[in-house]
Amino acid sequence: MVVAAAGCVRPCCPQSGLQRMAVRSSERLPVLRKQCSLDGAVDRGRGVVYPGLAGIVQNRAFRAASRLRDVMGPGNRHRRRRRPLDTRSDEAGMSERNIPVTERAANDWGLTRLMAGLPGMVYRAAPQAPFTFELVGGGYERILGRSLDELTTKRDIRSTLMYPDDLARYRAVVENAVKRGDTFQIEYSVICPDATERIVWEQGRPVRVPDGSCFIEGSIIDIEGPVHARQVQDPTYRISQAAASAESLQELYSHIHHIVAGLMPSENLFLALRDPKTGSITFPYYIDEYDVVPPDPQMAETGLTAYILHTGTPLLMSEFHEAEPVKSGSVTPTGTLPISWLGVPLRLKGTAIGIIAVQVYHGSYRYTERDRDILSFVADQIAVSIDRWRSRDALATSEERFRIAAQSTSDIVYEWDTVEDRCTYYGDVDGDLARAIGGLPSKGSQWESYVHPEDLPALQQAVQEHLRTHTPLRVTYRLRCTDGTWRTIIESSQAVLDKDGNVVKRVGTDTDITNRVRAERALQASELEFRELFNQAQDAILLHVVNADGTTGSILEANDVACQWVGYTREELRHMTITDVSVTATPEMPEATGRQLREHGKTSFLAELKARDGHRIPVEVSASLFVLGD
Repeated sequence: MVVAAAGCVRPCCPQSGLQRMAVRSSERLPVLRKQCSLDGAVDRGRGVVYPGLAGIVQNRAFRAASRLRDVMGPGNRHRRRRRPLDTRSDEAGMSERNIPVTERAANDWGLTRLMAGLPGMVYRAAPQAPFTFELVGGGYERILGRSLDELTTKRDIRSTLMYPDDLARYRAVVENAVKRGDTFQIEYSVICPDATERIVWEQGRPVRVPDGSCFIEGSIIDIEGPVHARQVQDPTYRISQAAASAESLQELYSHIHHIVAGLMPSENLFLALRDPKTGSITFPYYIDEYDVVPPDPQMAETGLTAYILHTGTPLLMSEFHEAEPVKSGSVTPTGTLPISWLGVPLRLKGTAIGIIAVQVYHGSYRYTERDRDILSFVADQIAVSIDRWRSRDALATSEERFRIAAQSTSDIVYEWDTVEDRCTYYGDVDGDLARAIGGLPSKGSQWESYVHPEDLPALQQAVQEHLRTHTPLRVTYRLRCTDGTWRTIIESSQAVLDKDGNVVKRVGTDTDITNRVRAERALQASELEFRELFNQAQDAILLHVVNADGTTGSILEANDVACQWVGYTREELRHMTITDVSVTATPEMPEATGRQLREHGKTSFLAELKARDGHRIPVEVSASLFVLGD
């Protein structure tokens, strides 16, 4: 049984400038090392005490401990009051909390408290493989996940703590430092008992004592947080750069694969995207050592990809066959089954637009929660980069289509950069209109100088309203030609806004409608002339519809004489049919007449008109067929 007792320790190596430190020891104080209660430091038998580390109790402390028990007595071990000891051979005092009371030991307690507040651990170890720990202190359990006894009693503990590659690298670094008598620094991964890992940074140096022996003293700190930040920040930056420099989406996907490969094993990687229009799953990038062809989109709807898209959460299957979705049948895996699988959603504004997945088919590596967290963080940047590239690609495609359409039109298509006041023209830039006005202006602000003075105020008002409300502009005005004549155009345009809602461009068309305006004016004049002749005729004229089956339809127009004969106004007749104002010998006569009219284009026959007051008017009808529109 171990019973606590106070004791004093005299330094074993005066040349090292070591200080005395009171420690807790066992009742029988064996020759072998014991644990110090101040900070858990352990000496494996060298008998050397270092500033900031707990003292080591050895056989030489037996006499001092016995003397202390004689003075305090077994019943006073928990008394808080300090008592002076016989300092003829050892000057030390100890309370039940092991607080040193000698003048020099006060500094030791301060150093010990300071060491306890450090973010890492300290150690002393053998200078050659397997670099066995002889003394440890500080936060070793938090950093290495091992107890004091495990660290100091297991000779080959580092082979359990470190990966083989890291251990080989560590051995080379430390042996080189011992050979040169210089300090060393190294970063490596520590394997925790729960199979997780954390990244640590170790710094140490070889120390030689007067007897010629050598050991390593150093410190180890946990840098998992900073390393994780560095690991995810650098790839996200590189992905962003790749999105800006890639010539195509496939090149971007290849860059992403290369970047992810630097974070975790990813020889087998694929990207799956949900088509925003059809909703189907596509595999634009698929690299697999066994399954060269990606899954069928229909089969993918029941697989792991659809599962992640549906849940919107990462899926880590360190042991694929033992994973819950596979065992429960929630998913139906397709293709060659891996031994470990990891997939995370590509989220954009909270919505999963696809997934990125990695898998391994052989070997000992299994994806971990750390891999999941890293890939999840990187996936957000991947989603943004893919979306930006797809938007850029769609914009480039749209612009190309716009240019092709603009070049093939007979109109003038313009793109006016209102910030730079620069115009770019497409379409009929060398046509009649451009030549007539003496060429197209390079600045949009110069366009108003071509506008007819009578039309300019209305144009300016329409443009101001267009810029204020961002509604489409459609306005007709006249342009001055170099020969002094005027061309009439219709301008249609739409404002292009930046992210702040400011107009940065106007895109539109200018259509020369001069000939159409002239034709419309001529037609209007002709219509006026026709209507005048129509109403001045001495005969009654009725225009009505003849249907395809020969039946008569509604009356379209009637002249003044027809209105007088039947006693109806022109507006009333437009809501009537020929049968409403005529009397036929048989019910089939109107239909037969209509068929004859459609077959021969004209016909004539005798009939009677029926007036509003009921009297009948015998008439001779001459009918001709003409087509209106299509």
